[in-house]
Amino acid sequence: MSEQQRSELADSHVTYDEYQAAFTRFVVCLEAGGFVVEKVGESNQVIDYRIPEAASKGGTSSRCYDREFRQVDARWQVSREDTSAQAARFRDCLVAAGIEPRATEREMYDQLIAAHIDTVACVG
Repeated sequence: MSEQQRSELADSHVTYDEYQAAFTRFVVCLEAGGFVVEKVGESNQVIDYRIPEAASKGGTSSRCYDREFRQVDARWQVSREDTSAQAARFRDCLVAAGIEPRATEREMYDQLIAAHIDTVACVG
């Protein structure tokens, strides 16, 4: 793990700026290996991207991801969970069923299960 990634994780909180900086380092690392990263978009402040298959097969992707982005990415995505599109759909399903949604995605999921509401149908 790079010193920059270690520093971004030091306070147990990842900011959006830190997330973007870690992604940029990941991209630069892949570019140094001769690969181009295609940034597809962003949803709920989570970056969607594509990498060439050769970067995965050759190990460059894993090496760069582990070094520059893996832990920051994981922590950031978990922090975005309760504001995700899936959480919004769970919330809508609960409201439609006359149930007051709880605060977190996990709590809403549990509410759906307890009410015998199909979670797949909610997100479908």
